[in-house]
Amino acid sequence: MKVQEVLIKPNVKVVMKADTEILDEVVVVAYGTATKKSFTGSATEIKGEKISLKNPTELSKALSGEVAGVQVMSTSGQPGSNASIRIRGLGSAYSSRAPLYVVDGIPFEADLSGIDPSDIASMTVLKDATATALYGTRGANGVMIITTKSGKDLDKPIINFRLEGALTSLTKVPEMADGVTYMEAYNEGAARPTSAATPYSREKIEGTRAGLNPYLYPNVDWFNEIFKKNSDNSNISLNVHGGGKVARYFVSVGIMNEHGNYRDNPTNSYKSNISLTKYNYRANVDVSLSKSTTLDLELGGWLIDSHNPGMTSSELFDKAYTQNPINIPVRYPYGFNADGSQHYVWAGSNSITTENPAERLMGSGYRTEFKNQFNGQARLSQDFGKWVPGLKANVAFSFDAYTKNITKRTKKESYYMATGRDDAGN
Repeated sequence: MKVQEVLIKPNVKVVMKADTEILDEVVVVAYGTATKKSFTGSATEIKGEKISLKNPTELSKALSGEVAGVQVMSTSGQPGSNASIRIRGLGSAYSSRAPLYVVDGIPFEADLSGIDPSDIASMTVLKDATATALYGTRGANGVMIITTKSGKDLDKPIINFRLEGALTSLTKVPEMADGVTYMEAYNEGAARPTSAATPYSREKIEGTRAGLNPYLYPNVDWFNEIFKKNSDNSNISLNVHGGGKVARYFVSVGIMNEHGNYRDNPTNSYKSNISLTKYNYRANVDVSLSKSTTLDLELGGWLIDSHNPGMTSSELFDKAYTQNPINIPVRYPYGFNADGSQHYVWAGSNSITTENPAERLMGSGYRTEFKNQFNGQARLSQDFGKWVPGLKANVAFSFDAYTKNITKRTKKESYYMATGRDDAGN
């Protein structure tokens, strides 16, 4: 329907008018293409340029708010996390409960994280049973048909280069009570007649308030010890398309780097912070073997190399929330290193109340994950219109290879606890 602007009045009557230009637009469907005028199912098409401008790195997140009836939900901001996509809720009890993705006519078994938004020419979302009927039960949760870019008959090739950088930060960091506030509030609760809690002594409260020996009177902000304020991300993409009467091509490559907001331990031989590097590549070639015969060759894929601490993000957040600021310091000085510098050891114990959140990040080891997906297809199309008007046929072959390798090396450092003052009264 045509867009109309109407002045708001107590009684408003609006007569909708058909937009004939939109009705003549072509949408991609299961059996090829159809005009919106003749297509009775519920389908929405979105152009690739609009997707890549909104979010050039994550295709699933770029769809948020763009298509009616499509719900995009992201439950984590961790690098490498994917948003879940639902089309008009859930249509079946199928295990993945995700829509069926079809890329250039071939069902795509992996998620959308491996597809570079800048490689997409258009995307059609089929929403109801009428639109998805030809896909059977596989299309019960909706279908997303993705068409990648192809080459064009041009005098000169067109080269597009994109370089982006960004700083990211934690959106909501809780403001935790300091040591003095914590102990005074604890003592106030312990003063109730039914409470069996043991109050903190005035000596400990005043020693903490005065900032005396930080190893006997610790006052630790565990969130600050684990998380840093900012991290950096970058995205680079390059694509070239062109061709002539005989052959047309579209070639693209991309590299994306993302980092988390964890702190690193400079004494470790490995990093504690999350890092992710993703490589995308695609090559589409169309060759005209004759005036009525066309051969399409497509190769594409991605590689993801990620590094994570030995503990999960949810566990680290939980420990930063639950550990109070006054039970233990972060480290104790203990002897000297070979170069004469001060040597430190982790404070704490294996008890829940004295487990060290910083050690669990920087001393828990690491986990690496390497994922690789490679897919391709060849399609031979023949137009028989010279003999039978409107008759076309094509034969296609496709393959899809996916590998995943996980390496996990975890450990737990030794803990130390202060038992009291030394001979010097420290």
